[in-house]
Amino acid sequence: MRIEQSSGFLLDFVRHVGDGRVLPAAMQRPYVWTKQDVEAMCDSIMSGFPIGSFLLWQPEQKFDLATIAKHRLGPIHAASDAEAQGRPHYLLLDGQNRLATIAWMMLRDDDPLPNDPSEAEAQTWLSGERLVLDGVSRSVKFVPADEAATGLRVPAWTLVSNSRIGHADANQLVRNRSNGPWLQQFPESEIEDFWRLWDSARDRFKDTRTSQTVIQDASPDEARHAFIRICKVGVPMSVDDFDSAIGWHHAA
Repeated sequence: MRIEQSSGFLLDFVRHVGDGRVLPAAMQRPYVWTKQDVEAMCDSIMSGFPIGSFLLWQPEQKFDLATIAKHRLGPIHAASDAEAQGRPHYLLLDGQNRLATIAWMMLRDDDPLPNDPSEAEAQTWLSGERLVLDGVSRSVKFVPADEAATGLRVPAWTLVSNSRIGHADANQLVRNRSNGPWLQQFPESEIEDFWRLWDSARDRFKDTRTSQTVIQDASPDEARHAFIRICKVGVPMSVDDFDSAIGWHHAA
């Protein structure tokens, strides 16, 4: 067993799930994030805050990944073993909710939906609301589906498209709205300001990097030991703990 660390772009990491390089571990819980969790992560990315690291396990070669891995992350179905043959296979041990959230953000209205969503996936992503970049609040937020195309708003997928076709489609959508309904409703200066907001938000998502810790050539027992050490060391600081620390600092 050996431990390796590296960094990479968040959107590339999501793509690795689709092409079969990274698969969620079957032992992980179903997706549990709420709308508030999604909006908070988007705010962190747009603010330039780090969003944490990911932990992966590359099992010993004798393991059949089909028996210990899931083949769906959000609405993304991983490539089959035949399609992914020759590529490294890693199991995602920590970070599923963050990656699945980006995967859900990539979904367009006419894309197929998973037939087995978790309860939280159904409540967060399939409950009649859409995630958009909103020009008034200057944030990524959920709004009712029938209001998603009103005002200076664009769907969240335009921020996270990581292919040439996706970029072209996103640019075309914003251009069509700028030259159509927006031009009839808003001053040109407000439209230009939204373009700048959209460009900035898209760059934030595109440039977001994450660190990755890989447990390589490890048995299940070794991976479990490493997981406990890496993910469980220390006690996370609560909001109350942080407030108390700030109060102590000012009192000192």
